[in-house]
Amino acid sequence: MLSANCGWKVTGYDREPRLRPPRAKYPITPMSAASIPAAELAAYDAVVYLGGLTGRAACDRHTREQTLSENVDDPLALASRMGPSQLLVFASTSAIAEGSGQRRMREDEAVRTELLDSYSSSMHQREVAMRQLAASKPAGAPQLVGLRFGTVIGVSAGQRVDLAPPAMLRSAYTTGVLKVAHPETARAFLWLEDLCRGISRTIELRRGGGASVGAPPATAHHSKRSAAAAAASTAPAALPPFAIYHLSSFNSNVGGLAAAIAARTGARIAASNHGDASKDVLGFSLDNSLFVPTTSRSAARSPSPSGVSTAPCRTRSLARARTGRRSTCRSRRTSRRRRRMPRATTARTARTSTSITRSTRSTPTPTARTRRRRPPPTAAAST
Repeated sequence: MLSANCGWKVTGYDREPRLRPPRAKYPITPMSAASIPAAELAAYDAVVYLGGLTGRAACDRHTREQTLSENVDDPLALASRMGPSQLLVFASTSAIAEGSGQRRMREDEAVRTELLDSYSSSMHQREVAMRQLAASKPAGAPQLVGLRFGTVIGVSAGQRVDLAPPAMLRSAYTTGVLKVAHPETARAFLWLEDLCRGISRTIELRRGGGASVGAPPATAHHSKRSAAAAAASTAPAALPPFAIYHLSSFNSNVGGLAAAIAARTGARIAASNHGDASKDVLGFSLDNSLFVPTTSRSAARSPSPSGVSTAPCRTRSLARARTGRRSTCRSRRTSRRRRRMPRATTARTARTSTSITRSTRSTPTPTARTRRRRPPPTAAAST
């Protein structure tokens, strides 16, 4: 997206690249973040770091020390090598909001660290380390922006199939049954397209990036907020030296996700009843109002009476599924689609953005992108 739609020069760095041309839409250099030469790193205007141990399963296969080395020490070392004229966008996770349930958590609220698993905890420590770097080097650190991604859904060349949406799709078409242990668990979801727009917007508003005055950092999303309310949010006119933003397209729950997939595939839902409400898993929801909508195609759509954007059918389907109603958002070819397996959703295709990312053996290919204007800005990705 960054190279094709924004005209930026994008370069990817991946320690163990899994995407090769023609599947990879931009050059990927087999190199870790730590191995990028200083002069080469300094040539980039923006770097997006999407690597590390990117998931609970990956973290569980490693010791705590290994997890912190990959998820905290490595991106922190990269940031320390960058200069004040550069921007580092680093990935975090919406799971840091664990325990908020259906109440949408804001970026400035306290994190319940006792509820975090090893992956979420390492992402939280990544944020803390970056904040400390910004505070310790106010004039020497790069501009640092952390993005807490909702569960990313969408299709990409580097498809990830271990997350809930694609895993449920696979189960629907291979077994005809969707097993749901905790349908009450809240989740924030992020369309891949919204993620790409969010990263693009962040880079546009970087320090010295020539953003227009009053333009807030934003991405298209489909939250229960009107466009007017979003426009009135307190988003800054330019990115601060350090910031954390929530990126989500909508909030739902595991039961809603299962209902939406069942409505599309005809699969049967087998939800377990644990009886005791004290055993409920609250999950998390995000308040994304600080990162307001852009004027992009999907953001321009007006919200429906229910508060959920009327834009994409798929978003409406998931949002309505929470109520148990069968979605009416269907194509004329629904019967044929049921026989075909829809493409699974992804949380790794975020790599379509300017970035320096770093992956491990257990993670799909991260990507990075560069951008240049005046001459065209550049960004890098390493894994």
